[in-house]
This record gives sequence, C-alpha cells and structure tokens, in this order.
Amino acid sequence: MKDIANIFDLPPNELEKKLKSAKSLWNDTAPQIKDFAKNLSKFIQKVETPYVLALDGAYGTGKTHFASRFSILLNKHIKTVYFSMWEQDYMVDPFVVLSEKIIWIARECAKGTSLTSNILESVAKATKIRAQFGIWGLFKIEAELSGEELINNLFPEKQRSDLFLELKLVLADFIKTLPNKKLVFVVDELDRCRPDYAVKVLETIKHFFDIPGLIFVLPINSERLNAYVEGFYNVSSGTFAGKEDYLQKFINQVITIPELNYEKICTDRVKLSEFGTNVSNDKNRYNSIQELQKWVAEYAQKAKLSYRETIEIIKRAKIFCREYKEPIRCRLLAHCLCNQKYIQNNKNLSNHDELPYGDNYAYLNKNTYNKESRKTLLLNANIFNNNTFLQFGGKATNEEVNIACKKISELKKNSYSYKEILETINNIRSELDLIDVENYLYEPFFVPYVTKEELRKKTREIKSFLNDHENNIKEFQYLTGSDDNDNERLTAYNNAIKDPTSLYK
Repeated sequence: MKDIANIFDLPPNELEKKLKSAKSLWNDTAPQIKDFAKNLSKFIQKVETPYVLALDGAYGTGKTHFASRFSILLNKHIKTVYFSMWEQDYMVDPFVVLSEKIIWIARECAKGTSLTSNILESVAKATKIRAQFGIWGLFKIEAELSGEELINNLFPEKQRSDLFLELKLVLADFIKTLPNKKLVFVVDELDRCRPDYAVKVLETIKHFFDIPGLIFVLPINSERLNAYVEGFYNVSSGTFAGKEDYLQKFINQVITIPELNYEKICTDRVKLSEFGTNVSNDKNRYNSIQELQKWVAEYAQKAKLSYRETIEIIKRAKIFCREYKEPIRCRLLAHCLCNQKYIQNNKNLSNHDELPYGDNYAYLNKNTYNKESRKTLLLNANIFNNNTFLQFGGKATNEEVNIACKKISELKKNSYSYKEILETINNIRSELDLIDVENYLYEPFFVPYVTKEELRKKTREIKSFLNDHENNIKEFQYLTGSDDNDNERLTAYNNAIKDPTSLYK
C-alpha cells in the first residue's frame, strides 16, 4: 500500500483508529519525529500571540505527513484546524478562505451563543467590504476609476478601518472562550500555490489576522516561498536592508522539521539474530549485517521513503535473507528492494529512470552486466597480450623470450569473466617462468635491446603486477560478492522481491 502523507485522506475507519490512539497516530513515524511533535506542541501552548510559525522542510521530506498528524496532537490542547491552502487557491481572495474556516469553527464551538451571530455578522461585513473594494480581482468592476478612487468613493476610511477592527475584536473575544485561549490554523502546501496567491495569503495573515490568541503554523519550503516573496516584491536578500530574507516580514520564526535518520532506523531495526545464517557479522564482507544496515539506509534516503516504507523494506529483507539459498549480497538486495518502491512511488518516471546504484563495478541499474565498470578493476587480458613484448624493451633477441611473447600474444583477448581473467593471469605467469634468465643472451647491436639484469627486473615487475592484480580481484569478490553469476543473481533477486513465494520453491 502506498504511504498516505495526509492523515485526513485515510479511509474513515482507519482515520478513526488514528484519532482514538496517540500510539496509533505516530506508529508510521520515526521516534525522533514523534518527540519533535511533542516538544513543538508544548512550545505552541506557551508562545505569546499573535504568532506565525513556519515549519521548514525540503520537498519530499514529509511536511504534510507531519503537519496533518501534528494538528491532531495539538488539537487535544488547543483548538486546531488543518487545511491545504493549495486545494483552496481556486478562490480568488485568501481572506474569504480564512473567513470560511472561522465561521465553521464558530458554528462548532459557539453554537447557540451570541458570539456566533457576532462573528457571522463581522465576517460578513468585512468580506462584503473586500468584495466591493474588488481587492485582487474578486470580480471585474467596469468603471473608469482607479482602485483607490473606487475604494474612497465606496467607503470612508474610518468606516473601512472600523469594520476590520470590529472583526478582530469579535474574533479575539471568541478565541478567549476556547481551550488555552488560543486558536491554531495549520495552513499546509502554501509553497505549492501560485506564487502571487502564496504572497496574498501571507499578506492577509499579517494585515487582517494579527489577532491575540491566533496562531498560524505554515509547513513550507522556505527557500521556495522566499523566492516567491522576493519575486513578487522585486527584491532580493542580497540588496534588502539588513540582508535578511523578505519572508521574515511575515513570519515570526522558522523551525526546521527533523529529517528521518535512516541510519539510526536501520541500526535499531536490522539485527543479526533476525536475518538468518546467510548474513554474517564480518563487517568487511558483502553479506555482513553492517553492509545491510548501511545500504538500506542509503538507498531508502535516496528514494525518499517514509518511515513506514523503510520499516516495510526491512521486513521484506528479513524474509529474503532467511529463505535465500546462498550468502546475501546485501548492497544488491537493498538496492533492488528500495528501487522497486521508488518506481512504485514515481509512476510518472520513464523506463530509464530508476534509483541510481552508485559507484558499482558489477551491476547496471537495469538487468544488464556492466562490462565497462568491471573493466575499471578487472584485468583485460589484452594488456598482457601485445604489450608484454614491449615491456622487455621492444626487441627480443633470445629464442626463449620470443617464444614466451608469442604464446602470450596468442592468449584469449577481451576476457570479461573472472574465470577467464584469472586463467589468463596464470598462463602469463607460467610463460614468464619458462624464460631462462641466467642463460639469456642479448645482442647489443640491436636497438632497443635489454640486458640480462633488465630482463630479470622486467620479469619480476610483471609477475609482481600479476600477483597484485589477482589479489585485487579476489579482494573485490570477497568484499562485494561479485562473481560470474552476477547477471543471473540480479534477475533472481528482482523476481523473488516481486514474488516472495518463489523463495520457497
């Protein structure tokens, strides 16, 4: 099931369970996020009002997931209303949107009292004034008057200011009757609105809803919203007085929502005792529990998986590791699991857009063997075919050297399997052993030529290089689990992840 960010989008029966239980409310959220929500709730309960708080987070970091759940938590202490401004931006005037929310709250909390009628009357007057002003194009006024002239002709300045002051006083009296004498609006997805509309919302909050007891919580991407504001007013942080963000003119404080600590999640949840014998405790090996923790954390973060999705990945990995028939290639498994979820969450991706594997040697993102990557580490037999002769000085004058070089040049070229490459290394080494360096005769009249000492040195250097390269290959295989079955294994992993029942065949 795809993770649902906005809790209010859950089916009614699931939402009801969430609302009844504090534990259920946060069971799909990381512990550190839950702790942050509790501390933030305490802060809002004590902060002086009016107050505008921005909760900053990059796109995809779970602002809506947090904000919708936080509003439920906060509502237990302070009357809190959550809504998406992006879903309301078809309405021309944000003042009307906020007024509707206030009327809804009044009907719910002050039903049957004089406060209800007072609020309705005050909101109606203020809304009517703004409609007649034609602010932000609520309707087209066909008159050859400037906006200022029209406003002045419709209402005297004192009458206009008195109506808005009356609205503020009535709302302030109403808020005093609420728990904790505060009212909180959690206005989500403001940074998804049209830039001009987002700025109008901020202006409306600042000029018309700076009311004692009223708090606005705005989950935003501050960088994006600040760009909206600076673009709207044609200013920049670099030229603005004091070099501050112009956004600060509307917001009292910006607090960053903690990002998921994927490393801690995996360290806490991925335990060796639960993953079977195909996973080891050798932290330097490809099938170690430490490798599994590391790569699940890294790929889950790259895929921007939620806490619940990450936990689900770990559960599926546990089943896979217990039932698979050989030591687990932990990085490959982590990538296959997270890549599948990444594709599910981003169905608009093209066929070529998958979760990047990274600086791999053995695998491409697709089910294709990566020859080019492996060649950066593994020996291409051609290196020693035609070039070995040149490493002896370019001109062999002894029959044994000639024979050895000829045999080396005839070895199989373009070998990509580990078996072929290791065999090539052994064959070259064997041919070098046949050269009788002590009885080698050189002819100084041939240029270039090599002396006996140079031949001994060259032979020793080549053997040393062969040994080093063989050791590098074997070390790479030990650390990564790569072998000549890489392609087949990649296919098998993906198939088993798509159909876990195949693990039991």
